[in-house]
Amino acid sequence: MAGYEHGGWREKYHIQKIGKFALYPTAKRAKYFVLRFDKDPHARVAMAAYADSVESVNPRFAEDIRKKIRPHNRRAMIKRGGLSGVFPSA
Repeated sequence: MAGYEHGGWREKYHIQKIGKFALYPTAKRAKYFVLRFDKDPHARVAMAAYADSVESVNPRFAEDIRKKIRPHNRRAMIKRGGLSGVFPSA
């Protein structure tokens, strides 16, 4: 059973910046929402919606997001035999 299939909101992750971003500390009161998009089809739907939303201000970022989720959607389509459960609008 996947984590999204039971229970409610849980604090599960500690966020830490990496690379050149590690020079700037993570804000103590910052809120983050972590999605595991390789296994969770709902996470991919959320990411696609985010890409749609951010596209007008940062088209490159929107396309990068779509490129990240595309292979996982293809695998899900093959496993499920179609688009059902991958993207509700498809």
